[in-house]
Amino acid sequence: MTSFAFADLLATARAATLVGDTLRARHAFRQATELDPTSVAAWLGLAATTTVLRERRSFYERALRLDPSCTEARERITAIDTLLATGALLLPRAVPLVEPECPFLAHHALASLVIPLPTIRPKRSRLHVGLLSVAVIGTATMGLLTMLGIFVLTSVWGFLLAFIAGPSVSELMLGLTARARKGLGGRPLQFAAAIGMLLGSVGAIVVGGVLLPKLGLPLPPEAVAMARSYGMGSAPVAVLLHSPGLLVFVGSAVTATAYRLE
Repeated sequence: MTSFAFADLLATARAATLVGDTLRARHAFRQATELDPTSVAAWLGLAATTTVLRERRSFYERALRLDPSCTEARERITAIDTLLATGALLLPRAVPLVEPECPFLAHHALASLVIPLPTIRPKRSRLHVGLLSVAVIGTATMGLLTMLGIFVLTSVWGFLLAFIAGPSVSELMLGLTARARKGLGGRPLQFAAAIGMLLGSVGAIVVGGVLLPKLGLPLPPEAVAMARSYGMGSAPVAVLLHSPGLLVFVGSAVTATAYRLE
């Protein structure tokens, strides 16, 4: 039963990488490493789902300890060390393809590798529909998350939480837009996602500022005091639009998503 479950997790993870669903792939590979910590395939796959260089290196080290003959893991560690020496913390968006030498990698599509394929330009109608879909998904996602964030991110502790929550949204966006952005890329895709996310956030802040007083829900005192210190008064919309926690959350989420979209 365990072997079947492990095989199913690897199949799920590999299928997710093919459609660019990094969040789902990471979750499946993580479960696979927990189910079988001795699996080189699971550790290499997990490494390919993160752009954080030190975390990525630690996963490759686990794989190399399990299989010292795996050239793939050794070469990746060397490449990561070179990047770390330059002061980089995150993996660049474009990583040259290295021919895998571990047997299982011949059938494994790594999400972080850029595989040269013939350029196929989508039809204009397909392009417009795809970009519009990404923008709509971004608007809905950030609208909901920002609305929820009004009750969490406007406090003093919320400001610290915003630094963590913002980048996590980029993972969610990549997963939600995987189908819509298939075959799309470049600045149009980045702009579509960024504009949609900004519209959703600003809309949620304005709606929240209007509805909260009508529902009799007070804003956190810290947020009101901070807005007054800026000379913005205590109007709910003005308070929310100048909340550092919300601004950091929205800014980091949009920036991280635009950076990771090709």
